[in-house]
Order: sequence, then structure tokens, then C-alpha cells
Amino acid sequence: MSTMLDLFRLKKSRIKFLYFTFLLFACLLSAFSCNNSIPAPSAELSNGIIHATIYKPDVNHGFYRGSRFDWSGIISNLEWNGHTFFGPWKTKYSGTFHDDVMGPAEEFLPVNYSETLPGNAFLKIGVGMLTRLDSADYDFQKRYPIADTGKWQTMVDSTQATFTHTLTHRNYSYTYSKTLRLQENSPVLVLEHSLKNQGKSVIATQVYNHNFLVMDQQHVGPDFEIILPRNSKKELAGYDGIVEINQSRLKFLEKSSEEIMIKIDNLLDSDSSEYNFAIENKKINAGLRITSDKPITKLMYWSVPRVMCPEPYIDIYVEPGEEICWDITYEFYSVRNINETLNESHKTNTSCLKQVSSIL
Repeated sequence: MSTMLDLFRLKKSRIKFLYFTFLLFACLLSAFSCNNSIPAPSAELSNGIIHATIYKPDVNHGFYRGSRFDWSGIISNLEWNGHTFFGPWKTKYSGTFHDDVMGPAEEFLPVNYSETLPGNAFLKIGVGMLTRLDSADYDFQKRYPIADTGKWQTMVDSTQATFTHTLTHRNYSYTYSKTLRLQENSPVLVLEHSLKNQGKSVIATQVYNHNFLVMDQQHVGPDFEIILPRNSKKELAGYDGIVEINQSRLKFLEKSSEEIMIKIDNLLDSDSSEYNFAIENKKINAGLRITSDKPITKLMYWSVPRVMCPEPYIDIYVEPGEEICWDITYEFYSVRNINETLNESHKTNTSCLKQVSSIL
């Protein structure tokens, strides 16, 4: 009888142990799931004319944590005058895939990659120190392990957000700051940058803005036009009947059903490196002019059917102890209003000429 009772107690004890083990596992699984469902930290900006939702850089829960693009300045939605300009262009985002990002996204080309041995770290500004994987050339599509993410700080008020990235490394140390600022009473967004070299080595690289423009989810096609800084005679090999450059305008002859990649030449003469171009859509009557206080060193264009990406490059060169600053300005406008203004100006000038002619 005693033996049977002991066996019963033993079975009961095991059942309790298994039950509490199951509960503990369920709690841990629930906590893990909750932890992974934490939304990416974000903030709202508005000047009463432009309304934008931005993502904040965050090592654990940030919307973008990949090794390609600068983590700061990502806009999940920007609205002006009933139109959207930045936002999702994919159906799924992983957070660590190289281009699972939204505009205006900027990428600094790697610093000291060619001098770095496999297994050692090279610099990507706005990301951190990355580990070189092998002897192959740098490939932005690879996921390079981030050896040091540095430290991010974000400060937000109603009309602007400032992201500061500090990195301290044996050879490369810096403070990088980017402010997204909505100008008062204006349809204007300014990206203000500064990079202070606090390390021992020169920081020499290029940075480009990928932009990722999604204008009212419009399909890339004849309704769009890109106005270049000056005339270009670029031969568009492989895109006959799809895209053409006529003087200073890049036009789409049909709806794009494929990826388009163009290097736009003849823009870098003595008077032609001005960072000043526009994207217009006549169907939705909306346009966007993008300018900078730095000259363009190269201009690329990339698109797939639902996103347009003019990619202007600028040079970055900062000696130890020095600092460089630059701005990029986005001005939103109505296409018909601009054309009507130009037409009215032309009529006024013609009228004045007639009056002068009659007086003479």
C-alpha cells in the first residue's frame, strides 16, 4: 500500500513539474513574441503644410538596421497638398535586407574597404564599423556583420528631428548629425548634415541620396518627367522606346514594367555640376524640386514600376579635427501653378514689349 502511495505521489510530482515547465516555456515564448512585435520607434512632424512620419534609428527595434544605408532620416509617409511623396514601395520589409528602406535614404560608400583584411572592420558612416567577409570587392547587397553600431541619439520637436550618430574606433571616430526640418509656412523640407572627424585618419568617401520617391503610388511612365540640371546627350542603350533624354528632360515613353538603371553623363562640365533637378507628374499635378549647396559629382537613375530614384552623388573629404556641412532641400509644388506662372510672366513680357514698341 505504501509503495502504491509513493508511486502516486511521484507521478503527481512529475505532472506538476511538467505543468510548470510548460507554463514557463509559454511565458518565455510570449515574452519573446511580444519583444519582436514592438513597433519601430517613430515620430510625427508637421508645419501645417507638410505632414511627415519618420522612423528613429534603434539598434534593437529600428525599422531599418541593415548594413547599406544610413539609419537616419527614413520617412514612412510624407503628405503635401493631398499628395504623398515618400512611403512604402515594397509589400514586405525585413529591417536588415539591403534595400528594405524608404526615402529619402542616403548611403555613404565604404571607407578603407580595400585596405581592410577579411575579418577586420571597415567604416560605413551612419551604420558603424562593418566586418569584411572575404577578399571580394564590396557589394552593397551583402549583409556585412556590424561589429560596432556606435551610439544614436534622436531629438524631436513639432517641425524637426535631429539624429546624431557617434562612433569611437581605433582609427575612425566621428560625430555625424542629420536634421530633417520643415520650413515655417513653406512646402519645403531641408536635410541638414554635418560630419566631424574626431579620429586619426582622413574620411574620404562619397554619399548619394537614393530618394525612393513614391508619388501617390503612380506607375512610372509617360505622366512622369525628370528635369535635369542641364542638357545631356546620353545614349540610353537598351531602353529604346522606353526612356529618352530630350535636351534637359528625361521622359518615359511607356509605362515601365522592368527595372531601369541609367548613368546620366555630360552634367559635370564647369558650369553643369549644379545639384538642381525636379520630378513632375502631370496626372496628379505635383512636382518636387531637389537642390543642394554641394555640386553633383555623379548622377544615376534607378526605378522599378512603383518607385523613382534619381541618385545624385557628392564628395566627402574630412581631415582629422575638421568638419563638413551640407544641405539638401526638397520643395513641393503644383505643376500647373508653375506653368501658369511662367505663361503669365511670358504674356506680361510680351505686353510690355508691345507697349514699348507703340511708344517708339
